[in-house]
Amino acid sequence: MHTVHLANDGRAAGSEFFAAAVGIVFSTDKYTADLTPAQQQVIDAFFDGLKWSNDATPDSDGKSAWDVDMVLYGNLMEMVDSNNRWIYAGSVTTPPCARFVYWNVLSTIYPVSQKHLDQFKAQLAPLEGGNLADYGNWREIMPEDDHGVAYISSSGSSSSSSDSSGSGSSSGELSVVSTDEAVEEDEKKDGNAGLIVAVLILVIISLILLLATVYLYFNGEKKQEKNQTEFTNVDNTTAKKGD
Repeated sequence: MHTVHLANDGRAAGSEFFAAAVGIVFSTDKYTADLTPAQQQVIDAFFDGLKWSNDATPDSDGKSAWDVDMVLYGNLMEMVDSNNRWIYAGSVTTPPCARFVYWNVLSTIYPVSQKHLDQFKAQLAPLEGGNLADYGNWREIMPEDDHGVAYISSSGSSSSSSDSSGSGSSSGELSVVSTDEAVEEDEKKDGNAGLIVAVLILVIISLILLLATVYLYFNGEKKQEKNQTEFTNVDNTTAKKGD
């Protein structure tokens, strides 16, 4: 899902940036976000607040049936992680596909219910004469060329931009890395996660072996004491019989 934000000075599409787009990726089962119940409720409330209708006739308050509740949208934007995202100079996704749109695509994937996904599909189905499945609702993949694709991350304090100016800040909470660096960073995170899991498994196995060793040691000590006691009792009984 993406939303387009127009400049408040009324500038039109032309030779300068006139809009910014924010893209949020959702999935019913392949999401990466680890949300609290309250955060999940923010997503559900946003989609529940949408008016699923093809009627664009303004209501009595003058708002279109397609208008989004700005409070619910604001709650969603405050909840999502915008500190880790892809950025690039792109264009509008619908004809005439005007250029100079500042795109921000969040890298975290958020959960969406099957009900809301089905509502989106039903809303889009009538497009293209009812043949949307044959055309799709996406644009063809474009070459990177001069789009200045980069990845903004909150994991570091230094930055290195892939733009033509080569400028970058060496301080701050956010860092800008090239696309290759972003891929390497994701692979490194996956490798670190696997290593942590392996270490935890080894620690658990070690603890189990340690507990088993301690149990066998003390159990052996008790058996040895019991055998020694029985042996002593036998000796005493034999000695009494001899007397």
